[in-house]
Amino acid sequence: MHLKLSFPMIHFLNRTLLLSLIFLAAVQAQPASGVVAGLVKDADDKPLQSAKVLLVHSETDRRRSTLADSAGGFTISNLPPGEYRLEAEQEGHQKQVRRFVLPLNHELWIEIALLPGRRTEAIEVSATREPLRAQSSALGGLIDNRAITGLPLDGRDFFQLGLLLAGVAPPAEGSACSSSGAETDRVSHCVQPR
Repeated sequence: MHLKLSFPMIHFLNRTLLLSLIFLAAVQAQPASGVVAGLVKDADDKPLQSAKVLLVHSETDRRRSTLADSAGGFTISNLPPGEYRLEAEQEGHQKQVRRFVLPLNHELWIEIALLPGRRTEAIEVSATREPLRAQSSALGGLIDNRAITGLPLDGRDFFQLGLLLAGVAPPAEGSACSSSGAETDRVSHCVQPR
């Protein structure tokens, strides 16, 4: 049996294959990443324009740098989760260093106040505090490997792990789960194996 394809059929198959490949590449190109944004200001709470901001991923030593805009703001996106060191400096001010952990798919807001002094002097903030996320009301959480492997799951239903997070309630009849009172079609989950 010999199959004869017409020109419109070949054109349709080529277009379908091309669109499938583009869609596959787009899905693969969406890694789970975070954002670090913030404000660099002086001791009088005035924004410092053009302050140099350097972000270093502690595990890989990958460095990303930017300059603060006219309002003192900065944004660094597409960041993998992990431990980071943030350095901010400007001429006539002491360099300041902050260390923090960026969880999976989080947006952190960090305000840095640079004190007057020589650039050779540095202030390192080692105390940890929960970063403020004033731009978004979205809730998120990370369930570590110890909780996943150490807790029994009834029927191996991974949605039950969500009950470990704040604001998550047992599901209503016929639904998967409810977070912060939201309807089940308004809840999204990101499951990323390590």
